[in-house]
Amino acid sequence: MSLFDISLSGLNAAQNRLRTTANNIANSNTPGYKRARAEVVDNAMPARGGARVASVSSQYAQGQLDLTDNSLDLAITGPGFFRLNDNGNAVYARAGMFHMDAQGYLANSSGMRLTAYQADAAGNLTSQLGDVRISATVSAPRATTQVTVNANLDATATAPAAAFNASNAASYNFQTAATVQDSLGVNHPLSVYYVKNAAPGGWDVYAAADGNTLPGVSSMQFDSTGALAVPAGGALTLPSVNFSNGAAPLNLTLNMGATTQFAGPSSLNTITQDGSTGGAGLTGVAIDRQGTVMARYADGKVLTVGRVAMANFANPQDLLALDGGVVAESAGSGNAILGSAGSSAFGQIQGGALESSNVNLDEELVDLLRAKQAYQANAMMIRTESQVLGTLFKARA
Repeated sequence: MSLFDISLSGLNAAQNRLRTTANNIANSNTPGYKRARAEVVDNAMPARGGARVASVSSQYAQGQLDLTDNSLDLAITGPGFFRLNDNGNAVYARAGMFHMDAQGYLANSSGMRLTAYQADAAGNLTSQLGDVRISATVSAPRATTQVTVNANLDATATAPAAAFNASNAASYNFQTAATVQDSLGVNHPLSVYYVKNAAPGGWDVYAAADGNTLPGVSSMQFDSTGALAVPAGGALTLPSVNFSNGAAPLNLTLNMGATTQFAGPSSLNTITQDGSTGGAGLTGVAIDRQGTVMARYADGKVLTVGRVAMANFANPQDLLALDGGVVAESAGSGNAILGSAGSSAFGQIQGGALESSNVNLDEELVDLLRAKQAYQANAMMIRTESQVLGTLFKARA
C-alpha cells in the first residue's frame, strides 16, 4: 500500500472510533444500552500496513438500577437477556421497559412481546414458551371444589343432648361459614357444623348450602395428640349440591387436615376455598425476582401467568445489534441458552426498576479526544505526503 493508503486507513479507523464514541454519548441515558468499543487492529502484512476496525463489540458490564413507579419495568441484575418475540423472530434485550398493549401482551415500545414459560389453567408453570398475556378480567368462573378449614375443636366439649338441627344452636358445638361458587360463578353460603359425639376424640360433621342442610353426616376422629387421625389426610366428601339456577351440581370436599382438637374454646384460624366468580377486573401485575408474573384481580384472586424466559450466550460480544436496542444471534455469539432468572448462568429480575446505560461520559470524552487526535495526525500525514510529492515533482521538472 502507498503512504496515502496507509494514512487513509488511519483516517477511516479514527472515523469509525469517532462514530462509535458519538453513539455511546448519544445513548448515555438510554436504559439498558451497553457501551460499544471499536476494536482497531493493524494490517500486519508488510505489503499492506495501515489500520482497520476489526469489529465493534458491546461491553456488557452491569449498569446502575434506577427505581421507577411502573411495576412492568424490569431490570436484570447479573448476566442474561430478556427474550422477545419480534413478529415470530426471537430477539434479545437488556432494556426492560414493558407495557400492556391493547391485547393484554407485555411488549416494549417497538411492539416486541416478552417471552415466558407459560402457566397452565391451574397456575402451574410448564416448559412451553409463549408471549406473556394478561387477561383484563378472570375469563370464566370456577366452581368451588375444595374448602380448607384450619380450626381447633374444644377437647373438653361434650355431646349435645338435642339431635342436630341447623336452626338450634344447642344441637351443635361449633360452626364455620364460607362462601362458595357454582359453575356459573354465583355465590352460595356454606355452613359447616361440628357436633361432639360419645366416642373419645370423635366428632360428627354436618353441612348446609343456601340454608338447606345436606343429607348425610361425616365423622372425624382425633388421636391422643390432638391431631386428626380419621379420615386419613383429612378429606371429607360432602353430598353433591344441586342448585335451581341451572348450574352444574357442586361437588365439595372439606379439607380438615390442619384442624386440631386441643383444650380451649373452639376457634377458626382460616377458611379458604378454590372457587371464583369470574369476570373480576385486573387490579395489578407483579413480577418477582425469579420472573414469575402474577396478576391480581378485584375478587382477591392472584393468578400465575408465567415465568419470564431468560437467555444467555457463549459469546455475547458477537451478538448482532439491531434497531430498537435489541440484539440477535450470530455465528460468533452461538445459540441462545434459555432458562429462568436466578438459576445457573442467569441474574435475577428486579421489578419496578430499569437498568441504566453503562456508558461513562468521562471515559467517552477521553476516547473522543484520542480519536480526534488520531484523525488529525493521519490528515496531517496525508498533507505532508502531498507536500513531499509536490517537492519531488518540482525537482524533476
